[in-house]
Parts: sequence; C-alpha cells; structure tokens
Amino acid sequence: MAFKRRLGAIPTPDGEKQVKISQAFYGVYTGASKQQLCLNAMNTVCVDLLDLPVLWFAANQETGCYKATTIGMYDLVNCDRSQMGTAPDLSSAFDVYNSSVAGLKQCDTPRYIESTGVSENSHVRMSFGNDIKTCVKQSHSAVTAYQEVLQAVYESGHDVAGCRSLKASVARDIPCEYYPVPIPPKPVDPTVRPCPRFPSHRLPLQIRRRRIEYDAALLPLPFQCSAIDNIPILKSYIMLNTVTASVDGLPLELLSASVTTDMSSFCWQATISLYPDDFAKINMDGRAPGGEAEVTLTINGEAWIFIAEDYSDSRSFGKKTFTVKGRSLTAKLTGDYAASKSGTIQADLYARQIADQQLQYLPFTIKAWDIADWFIPAGSYNITDKKPMDNLIDIATAAGGFVYSDPAKPEITFKPRWPAAAWEVNKASASVTIPDSVIAEISGQKRVNKRCTSVFVWADHEAGGKGADVYRTGTDRTDRASAQVHALYTDLPVHRAAGVAALSDTGVHKTETVKLPWSTEYSIPRANVGDIWQFNEQSGYWRGVITGVSISVDVEAEGAVVLWQSLTVDRYLDV
Repeated sequence: MAFKRRLGAIPTPDGEKQVKISQAFYGVYTGASKQQLCLNAMNTVCVDLLDLPVLWFAANQETGCYKATTIGMYDLVNCDRSQMGTAPDLSSAFDVYNSSVAGLKQCDTPRYIESTGVSENSHVRMSFGNDIKTCVKQSHSAVTAYQEVLQAVYESGHDVAGCRSLKASVARDIPCEYYPVPIPPKPVDPTVRPCPRFPSHRLPLQIRRRRIEYDAALLPLPFQCSAIDNIPILKSYIMLNTVTASVDGLPLELLSASVTTDMSSFCWQATISLYPDDFAKINMDGRAPGGEAEVTLTINGEAWIFIAEDYSDSRSFGKKTFTVKGRSLTAKLTGDYAASKSGTIQADLYARQIADQQLQYLPFTIKAWDIADWFIPAGSYNITDKKPMDNLIDIATAAGGFVYSDPAKPEITFKPRWPAAAWEVNKASASVTIPDSVIAEISGQKRVNKRCTSVFVWADHEAGGKGADVYRTGTDRTDRASAQVHALYTDLPVHRAAGVAALSDTGVHKTETVKLPWSTEYSIPRANVGDIWQFNEQSGYWRGVITGVSISVDVEAEGAVVLWQSLTVDRYLDV
C-alpha cells in the first residue's frame, strides 16, 4: 500500500478521503510487483493505521520502492527517485547489483561518491573503486561508512591520494577584531617668537629699595644665559682627550681602545689592547666562570664598565700585546650568566609590567620606557626557554623599538627605532646640529625599496589578539608592506607603533657613515643611538636617525690620544 502524505502532515483542503482501517484488519501481499507499487504510490488515498498488523512475505525487491513514513512501518522507505547515492536502512534481503557505478569518472560531484549505511548482509558488487580517477580533488573525495564486505572491492582507492596537493601555505589564525589605524601627519609646531629686546636704558628690572641690606657682590639677581650651546665654526680645532682604564682598582696602560653599539645590539661591546704586564692584572685565566673581571674604561670623563670575556695575543718584532674583549654589564641577562624563564604569563598585565617581571630579584632596572605601553591579556605571551634579555628584546621589537644599555650602570632603556615617522624626520627637532667644519669624513650608500603606505598588524592567536590596518592618512592603501605578526599584538597602541616602524623601513633610504671628533670643550657630544641629528653640509642640511655609534681611541708614541666617533645614520630620501 502506498500513502499520499506522511504521518503528521496537514491534509490539503481538496476533499481527500480518510479511510480508517480497523484494528483486526489482516493484509496479505503476495507477488506484488515493484513496478505496480511504485506507479500506484502517488495516487492512493491517505490511510490512518491503528495497530495494523501486516505481514510482508514474498515481496522481493519491493521494499525499497516505498516512500511512506508511518509509525510501525519504518522499512517502507526509499521510493524517492533522486540521484543521490545515499541509501540507508536497506532490508537484509535486498540485493544490490550496481555495477553501473563504474561511470564515476573524472570530476564527478560529491553526490556520486558518497555511499553510506549498506547493511552487513548486502551482496554488493561495485567496481567503481578502480574508476575514480586521479583528478578527484580534495574537497570532492569524501567516501564514508562502508562495511567490511565493501572493503575487499575497494583495493585501488588509494590512487585518489596521489592528486591531493596544496597550492597555498597553511592559513594563520586571524583575530576577529580588526581596526583601521590611520597615521596622521605630525602637526607643525607654532612659531615661537623670541622675547622682545629692550634698549639698555629701558630694561624692565623692577628693583626697589628694601630695608634689608645686601652685600653688593651678593645681590640676589639670578641672571643666566638661556642660549643653547652651539658648536663653533672654526678653521681648526685643538682638542685634548683623556682616556684611562682600570681593573679592581689597578690602573691599566692602554695601547688602544674601542667601544661600539647599535640598535641590533642590546649592550656595548668594548675592546682594549694591553702590554703583558697590564694584561696580567686582569688574571683572566685564573678566574672561575661567572667571576670575570670588570674593566672600567673612562673616555673624556664618561665611564664604560665591561666584563672581560675573551682575549687574544699578538707577537711581532719581539713585542707582545694582548687584546681583551667584553660586553657591558647587561650581558649578564643572557647567555651563560642568566637562567631561562618558563611558562605563560597568567595575569592581565601591561608590557612594562612584564618587562619589570623579567628583572625581578636581579640587580638591573629599567631607566626609561620611551616606547608604547599596551595591555596584554592573560595567556597571550609565552616566555618558555627564553633568557630575561630575550624577553626584553622581544617586547621592544614588537613595539618597533630596541633595548639600549647604559655604558656603566645596570640600567636599561627602551627606545623607538624611529622617534618620528621616517617621512617626518626632516621636519622633526634635531637633538644636535653638526656643522661641516667638524665632519672629518662622510660616506653613504643608497638603498632603493618600494614605498608602502599601509600594513596589516595582527596577533597569531585567539587569546585576546587583535588586528589592525595601519596606513598613512591620505593614501589609497594599495601598496602594502609585509604583514607584522606577533603574539604581543593585543592592543591598538602597539599596532600603531609596529605599523609606523614597518612603513618607515620601506622606501628609499641612505645609510650615511659620519666620522667626527668628540669634545666637550667645543660642545661636540657623544652620539646616542636613537637620536635625530642634523648635519650641515655645503650642499645643504639633512637629518637622520643614529642607528650605530663606534668610538675608537689610539695612543700615539708621544702619549697623545687620538679619538674619533663614527656614526651610522639612517637617512630617509622618499616622500
């Protein structure tokens, strides 16, 4: 019997007949052909069954033709004439002779490949395993839930795996929060007008007579020149440099010395040359690891303290000299001096607080924090297998900065690599202006790269990570720099700082190497990494960021000290 509607469906108001069959109804169906049942299935009346006992026997191949869904008659299914290959709940006596599945070739869609739920007693002869060609792609190769009988026939199905190739790299986890972060141009400072100059006979000095008598030489008039010291422009300069060195309070006679640092180095590196007698005072071979000597090198009144770590010797014409190398005190935060950290930060902290934790219980402090400070949720940052200095450098690098060590004190400063965006350096205030009269040598190398105006910045995790599109205001954002991905990109301040640094590194740059003296007498200061200096040449002036400083000292035979500082300057030439 076929039924027009499924149980529970609302009958259409077309006058359909409802026939109620009594509970004692006994039906016997013998020899019912599959064709008759399928043809009559769409034209029979709806029947309400009340505990209808029906015996089905000698109904070969008919059960799979019924579409009725009725309580107590779950096996009457699959009368649907669809093209799907899914055939669940086939009866145990159902034989499948489906050798025509061999037509599954080339790029067939998934509906011709999926076949599920074939019962254990089914006799299946399906040879389509050999016909699945190698062009079946990864997204169209789902073949699921075959029973043990089918496994013996599916011997050549392993050919499918040969064509599964990935044409793209593994996708990164992208955070759900994205923000546009424009970089507006820096506002121009208003012109500061100087104080008006009064005639000498009209100076506004409100001096009144008071009853208290003062000594004429001790009048409380705190006059002081407020002018900034400038480097004088002279034809020649006579300089007197002083250089001394000592270890454990014992003086050392130097032959030469040099100290150097840059943005990629977290500490100062020092080198001194000594005679054998002075080298013996250091006693490098007699000290245990961790107890290395600390050498104090003083140049023009400024001290460098470094750990004597390595040495080499040289012999020529009967003269023997030793060269001692070492690093400043902050070297004890890495390498063999410090223990590695472990674990994940399990508290909501700011970047500065995490940096302070790395120096906890250590004789080191953070002197200044000039980079962005941002919120880092718990579980975002892992410090396993990292030395304290490794974590400090990682935090500074994420914000587009670097770690700078004090020459003589156990102090650390976090500085930005670009104190101003590269395209605004020429408009920014310079710390020092160098005239061409004190420049001994200058050379440069130009680097031409594509100028980018926008960059994506995001975190590579979902534990509070955020993403941002950092771009220069007024641009179309079509030229993008390489995406910046880091676990610490969890807040907009660090997104902006990282974006400014990434965009500043693009475009046309020129690396200038400037050699000049260092003299306090002529107000020529020692350069600091990360400062903006202005250099006045005959062809004009230009400004750049100091990325490296190297100071060399040579002691001549007459005892004269020759001192030079060489600066590495990053000069931006693009717009």
